[in-house]
Amino acid sequence: VWTRDGHAERFREATGVDPDRTFADGDRLPTDPPLTVLVAPGHAPDHVVFRLAGDDRSDSADAATGDPRPALFVGDVAVAEGSVVVGAPDGDMREYLATLERLRDLDPPAARLYPGHGPAVDEPRATFESRRRDGPGDHRRRLRP
Repeated sequence: VWTRDGHAERFREATGVDPDRTFADGDRLPTDPPLTVLVAPGHAPDHVVFRLAGDDRSDSADAATGDPRPALFVGDVAVAEGSVVVGAPDGDMREYLATLERLRDLDPPAARLYPGHGPAVDEPRATFESRRRDGPGDHRRRLRP
């Protein structure tokens, strides 16, 4: 059982399970093909995204599209339609907006998103930008000074 570095106690409290290992931003998980961890807080403080290969290697193509750009397994960061809950007490709108910007600006850009709910997303940059700009209500109104 793995959890994000710095969040083992939170994981233990939520699940009753002690994690065997932790991972941090940029770690490559020993999978085939490898997955790279991208810390993605906002929706939840311990949220992460997994990046499937990329790096312009010939074996890094998204199996569903054949595109050599990376695919992202985004969990609850973005969905094809609708909005994502960034709620109290653990959600943080500023961190969520920063996560959307980070993922939008990846180089090389993602070819496809696989959300935790709903269908795959074929236009990641546009999706991240629209969630950042027009997400659940007016984000800017929700930010505290």
